[in-house]
Amino acid sequence: MNAAQRAYEHGSISFAFLGAGFLSAGPYAPVILNIAIPVGAIVFLVRRRSLIAKNAGQIVAKPDA
Repeated sequence: MNAAQRAYEHGSISFAFLGAGFLSAGPYAPVILNIAIPVGAIVFLVRRRSLIAKNAGQIVAKPDA
């Protein structure tokens, strides 16, 4: 955000795996921090117990051949 010009700039959406990093363009440039959170994996872990209970009644044993 540039307060003097009242301009706001944002980056595009990116996809990444779990991780973190930083970038600096030079010795006097600001440091840019990047953090990635695996939202899909967190949602899966939260819903995992209900998915297992839902599928427990649908499992059918295969007959031996």
